[in-house]
Parts: sequence; structure tokens; C-alpha cells
Amino acid sequence: MHNKAENTFLRRTRIASLITALMTLYVFGYYFRPTALTYTPFASVLPYWGYSVVFILCLFAIVKRHRPSSVTMAIFGYYAIYVFCTALNGGDFVSVAMDGLKVSLIVYYAQYIIEVRTQRLFCVVLPLLAVLVLVDLATIVLFPGGLFQQTAYQNEYFSSVMPGWLLGIKNNRILWLFSLVILSCIAALRNSQGKKALDSRTLFLGFVSVMCVVLVQSSTSTVVLVVFLAALFFAPALKHFSGMVNSATAVAVSAGTWFVVVILSNTDFLGPFLQTAFGKDTTFSGRSEIWTQAQQFILQSPVFGYGFESTVDKVIKYGNVSFVNAHNQLLEVSYDGGILLLTVFLAILGLVAVSLYRNRGSVAGVVGSLAFFLLGIEMLQEVLIENPIFWFIILLLYYMPHLGVEPFPSREDYDGK
Repeated sequence: MHNKAENTFLRRTRIASLITALMTLYVFGYYFRPTALTYTPFASVLPYWGYSVVFILCLFAIVKRHRPSSVTMAIFGYYAIYVFCTALNGGDFVSVAMDGLKVSLIVYYAQYIIEVRTQRLFCVVLPLLAVLVLVDLATIVLFPGGLFQQTAYQNEYFSSVMPGWLLGIKNNRILWLFSLVILSCIAALRNSQGKKALDSRTLFLGFVSVMCVVLVQSSTSTVVLVVFLAALFFAPALKHFSGMVNSATAVAVSAGTWFVVVILSNTDFLGPFLQTAFGKDTTFSGRSEIWTQAQQFILQSPVFGYGFESTVDKVIKYGNVSFVNAHNQLLEVSYDGGILLLTVFLAILGLVAVSLYRNRGSVAGVVGSLAFFLLGIEMLQEVLIENPIFWFIILLLYYMPHLGVEPFPSREDYDGK
């Protein structure tokens, strides 16, 4: 009887792990969109696979009735408001609602895996993500001009084409790489009982990730990954300076940087000074023009924004084929849903900051705070939320102080009740 029960348990575990793998592949292959898959026969299967996975996830939520955490509920609210703002502006709110449902269900399932089936993060998700990044590096080395060419905008007079590889175009890959390194350092924390976040595996995967962004010449992403790897090395020493190295400091520095770079870029003093002294604008990347335009549009509809707009609509609106979005996360969120959506988005970031601050004296708290700050630097330059793996990183940071220990704490510990 004992052997029969044990075999049944092992069989169910294998089936559950297989389902996790299939859902992870769906997330990576379809909704997180490694763009190269759209150029293969495999792409024709993905929509039907996607419908099946969404149906399974709906059943999963009904059967399990696992209580969503605060950050998961906030993400649900984010998409509900996004749908409302789109409908208010006469946009295609049905498609937005379906996309929001997909992302929300995936976030809910990811929360369940993190809380209840934590080991699958390291036995299923981490290896699959590592393989994708390694293959991405191979495509970059073998096809330096691009594995494929993605058309960003096209009309009868002009077309804008960008090279892409397995994980997409130049600036899209940072979320994949960042999530891989974060997940690997969490595994290192668990293996060392929370004492260190850098081991040989994390160092190797970090090196591969840096090579990916160096070869495609993504400067901001290169700086972010290099600084994060250095921080992992010094994290055990930095935990003794938790009064300075914590999420509250990360929020303060990020907010100050955002104010100086984005708001003051429109002043008559700072912009001309930098242009004269360094030949650069305040963004050091030519983004001040799009930021200025985005702020002007936001002020015209400050409460509800404009809802969802296609890439073509935004290119026409901004009058530049390079401006497919605001190239700044907070400005893009404000453009999409005004103050209403921005408030919810900031609340989500606030929940992550509070979770990390409560554990500021640990190595995991220090590492999470530094990752949180570097994610803010990326959000200053790019719009990351369009790729739903952004929410996976948010969940990892929210739970990082507790993921680094074994066993997983109770709900009261990470929801602060």
C-alpha cells in the first residue's frame, strides 16, 4: 500500500510538472512573444494552444480557489482600469479585456507556483529560461544582422525595419535576461540558506546575459546587468549597511532621477547646458523630444488618458517612426490611463518596496532592493510593461525575501498581516 501510494504521488507530481512546463512554454512562446516564433510553422499552433491554456487556467482558479496576494490583486485592478480607460476613449476594449484576462490568469498561476509549488521555479522555469537565453545568444552570434527583420511601421512611402533575434529586437531582451539572473540568484540564496546570492551558475548565466546585450549594443541594459552582478558579489557585505541600501533609498533615488531627467529636461537651463557641455540632451539618448510630446498629450487628458492605441496610431500621433511609445514607463502608463492607471501602477511598485523594506537586513532584501532600483533605471529609458514577463519580475521581487528561505513562510508573513 505504501509503494502504491508513493507511485501515485510521483505520477501526479510528474503530471503537474509537465503541465507547468507546457504553461511555461506557452507563456514564453506565445504571450511573452519570442518574436522569431512568429516566423515558423509552429506559430500557427500557438493561438489554439493559447486558448486551451487560458481555459485550463480558468478551471485552475475555480478549482484551487487560492487566495490572490495583494500584489496580484493590484495587477488585476491595473488591467481592469486599463480596459475602462480604453472603453471610455472608444478603443477596442474587448481585445484589451481578453489580453488583460490572459495576463491576470498567468500572474495568478505564477503566484500559486511561487507560494505552493516553489521548487518548480527552479526545476522547470529556470532551465527553460536558461535554454532560451543560450539559444538567443547563439542566434545573435550566428546572425549578427538579425535572425529576422521586424517591421515597426510601414506605409506606401516608408518602412521602418529592425533586426530581431530569438527573444525579439534590441531592447526587448532585458526582461528575459534580468528574470533569469534574478531567479538564479534566488536559487543560490536557497542553496546557501540566505548567505550568498552569487554562485558559479549565476555567474555563468550573468555572463551570457551580458554578452547578449553587449552584442546588440544595448547600453542601458549592459550597465544594469553588470551593476547587478557586481552587487550580487558584494551583497553579504552590503547587508550591514541596510540603513542606506534598501528599497526606500531605491525609491527615493529613482524618483529624484526621474524628476531631474524627465521633468527638468524641459527647462531652459539644464537642457541647453548639457547640449553645450556634452553635446547630449538630459536623457543622453535622444529621448527628450518624445518625453516632451508625451507630457503634452498627458496634460490634454490627465485623468483617464487615451486607453489602448496601436503602434501605427502612436507613430502617426507622435509624427516619428521611432516613437512607437513614450520610451518611459511612467509616462506610457500615464498616457494609457492617466492619473487613475498611474496610481495603481505606483501602488504595485509600493507593495514590492514595502515587502523588500521589511527584510532590509538580509542578503535577499539587499539584492531585491538593488534589483528594484535597476528595474527603475530601465523603466526610465524603456516601456517594459508591454511584455508580461515584467510582472514575473515584479512577483519575484515581491517574494524574494521569502523565496530565499526554506520552507516558504505563511501568508501573514508576506502580506504583512
